[in-house]
Amino acid sequence: MSSLIDRQITSWAQHGGLEPFDPALVNPASINLRVGTTAKIETREGIEDLDLSRYSDTFPYWVPPQGWILTDVMERIRIPPDMEALVVLRSSAARRGWDHALAGYVDPGYGHGTEHGSVLTLEFVNCLRHHHLPIYPGLELVQLRLSMLQTVPTKHYGHTGRYNGAQQVEGCKDMTLL
Repeated sequence: MSSLIDRQITSWAQHGGLEPFDPALVNPASINLRVGTTAKIETREGIEDLDLSRYSDTFPYWVPPQGWILTDVMERIRIPPDMEALVVLRSSAARRGWDHALAGYVDPGYGHGTEHGSVLTLEFVNCLRHHHLPIYPGLELVQLRLSMLQTVPTKHYGHTGRYNGAQQVEGCKDMTLL
């Protein structure tokens, strides 16, 4: 496996890998992803939907200390069957107190075979003990690293994935885990 670099990432994105594509988000070996407009938060009553579209950098939603939030990303993604990806927290986000929970792997074929690609759901925790953290659409908290596989799997996520085709934040589909 080898990681894609800036010009390869740009080519992948321009050929339907990422929509919308902003070249300013490309790094040497990754591309930043932006928080989208739908979210889920934990309340005393359970997991509730949150519309982030009314928030901005000047009027953010404030995640409380130790608070957990699921968000979608603005970008629709298509990972070809011969690639895989990893979502990693940007170091600047970690330095603010964010943690991206452990589900950062994106299978080969994610978003493949769908008309508009798929939207990733991200899991964040405010690791601070005393201060709230702001979140709003467009905030760049994570980056996507892409790698080429040596061969194509027999079945890719486009065939087997339960979250393939998602167009907004999705909660856990395995109720035994909730």
